[in-house]
Formats: sequence, C-alpha cells, structure tokens
Amino acid sequence: MSQRFATYRWLLRIIATAFLLWALYLIFRIAAEPVSESFPNGVSDTRTLIQISFTETLFQIVYFGRVLYPVAIGILCLGLSLQQPVITYLSIQATVWLVGISAWYQFNDTFNPLPTNPFWAIITVIVSLTLLVSYKPINILLIKIARYSVH
Repeated sequence: MSQRFATYRWLLRIIATAFLLWALYLIFRIAAEPVSESFPNGVSDTRTLIQISFTETLFQIVYFGRVLYPVAIGILCLGLSLQQPVITYLSIQATVWLVGISAWYQFNDTFNPLPTNPFWAIITVIVSLTLLVSYKPINILLIKIARYSVH
C-alpha cells in the first residue's frame, strides 16, 4: 500500500511543479511585456513593464494575469504530497487566500489597487475563519489520512 501512496506523492509533486512552473512562465510573460514610452521631445523608448514600474507589474500579475490560481494549485498539491498534517493545513489556508485575492481582483469592476467590491474578501475571510475554527478536526482527519496512506 505504501508503494501506491508513493506514486500518489510523486504524482502530486509533479503536478505541483508543473503548476508552479506555469505560474513562473505567466509572471515572466507579464514582467517582460514590452511597453513604449513617448517623451515630450519626440523620443520614444521601449522597455519591459518591470523596468518601468515594479508596482504596476505586480498589479498586472494579480489583476489581469490570473497567476495566483496556478500558484494556489501548486501549493495545495505540494502540501498534500508532504504528508505532514500541519503543512497540509497551512497549504489549504494559503490556497484559500490566494484564490480569494485573485477572485477579489478578477471580479472587481474597476482597476484600483484596492477593489471596490468586497464580496470575495468577505467570502475568503469566512472560509479562512471556518478552517481556523475547525483546526482540530481537520488536523485529526489529516493525521488519519496520513497514517492510513503509509500502512
């Protein structure tokens, strides 16, 4: 049985690595996007987005890039593959927050550093607090799952 679980562990790690590499590719694509700047004296310059503004690059990654979804899936798969209940619980919390932040910005009507529609922020806080309140039962369940998968 442990040989079968080792296969699941490696499969989850491969999936996690693939999603994290995909996220790095998306981040690189956004950061290396060429942007033209025109100056009043008639000179134009083309540089990458990250060279012009680091904060604008971060907002592009969160708001338009949908990069946090593959990062969340990668962290969740990596946490599940490590077979440690505390690490798995923390990866679930991190996944909830990354998906919540991404959804908060994705479903916002206007592009602002602070979104005007707090619906997804409220949902994220409620889910996170529910996970926090049910920490002991979740931890016991994760320990049983880890124990069952080893034997």
